[in-house]
Amino acid sequence: MRLIPTTFLFILPLLAIPSLSRAEFYIGGQGGLTVPNSLSSVQGIDHDAGLKTSDLDLAKSGLYGAKAGYFFGRLPWLGIEGDFYYSTPHLKQQPVTQRIQNPITGQSFQTTNVQPGGHLHVFAAAANIVVRYPGKRFQPYIGAGPGIAWARMSNLPTASSPSGFASDSSLMLNVIAGTRYFLTKHVALFAEYKYNKSSFDFGNNVQFKADYSTNNFVGGIAVHF
Repeated sequence: MRLIPTTFLFILPLLAIPSLSRAEFYIGGQGGLTVPNSLSSVQGIDHDAGLKTSDLDLAKSGLYGAKAGYFFGRLPWLGIEGDFYYSTPHLKQQPVTQRIQNPITGQSFQTTNVQPGGHLHVFAAAANIVVRYPGKRFQPYIGAGPGIAWARMSNLPTASSPSGFASDSSLMLNVIAGTRYFLTKHVALFAEYKYNKSSFDFGNNVQFKADYSTNNFVGGIAVHF
């Protein structure tokens, strides 16, 4: 008769600990708008070393992609997430000021010309640490993590080529803030802001490097398991 109460005394503390079965895995699709900042710190490389230009304006772009994540059962407010998306913030046609310095004499001269536009394709993949408020319906969250951004610049005329193209991959900082709203126990809508920052070194026959950053406004739907 003493076995039953002893057993319950052992089981009750375990029931107070969140079970691993409460861990959440989710996958979702996302789409939205990329609002890029201008390419900054633009400098020539290789054959164009010594060339500096004004910032280069980029066009707004659509964005689409997917994400998948996991929230821990024992820490339901903490999760990890893979974030993947693609955008095309093309280079606008614009007046560009170039300053060239002679490496031998140290003299420099400056010119301003209309630069034709170019095609820019960017694919980003990030691994985020996510902190959320684990509410039943609304779940605001923030997160950040490292990533890799891959970019391809094409149809960009340069001094050495009438049709330049090049690609580069770079480490990226990804910062997110958003909220989820659960329509059902397993289906949620989400709205999110992402900030990305990286640097690209376009070799080949494009011959310049620049800092890249962008603001992304996205929404999507996710299924939670």
